[in-house]
Amino acid sequence: MFITRPLNRVPIVTAALALIFTQVSLVGQMRHTTAPPDPYHRIYVLVPLQGAGTAADPKRPMFVPVVGFPGLLPGKPTPASPVIARSGIIGYHSQITDDGKDAIVEFIAANPSAFQEILSSKDARVQVFQKGIHKVSDMEAAFKVRKKDFSFSTFQTRVH
Repeated sequence: MFITRPLNRVPIVTAALALIFTQVSLVGQMRHTTAPPDPYHRIYVLVPLQGAGTAADPKRPMFVPVVGFPGLLPGKPTPASPVIARSGIIGYHSQITDDGKDAIVEFIAANPSAFQEILSSKDARVQVFQKGIHKVSDMEAAFKVRKKDFSFSTFQTRVH
């Protein structure tokens, strides 16, 4: 005949609770380890410089207007919608190529339809690369042909 002893459940419950709390804290830490998705659309373009170099017509990359981009729809913030919706191209930055005749430009928009004029350009001097479609290594190699020290690590901008 076997003698049975009562099972001590305290260590089992303690171990189960410790396991549950460890899992919850790990999940909470994992959530913050990845970067949030980029809410903006970006294209990278090799374009010729345009403009006469005067105050009225400054030298600038093709597709960049003299006065900049508006970036906002008309309207005023309201309590229900404190942020005005952004439209069109809302930002850009560029680097001049080594020969001084062209520029490598990053155009940024809240909606990809803002790039329609650039994407539909028939000008043979315009080379367009789209983030998420073209490999970064391919874009960087194409730009290094025109600017030998080009690197995406130094060619970045942020939009707020």
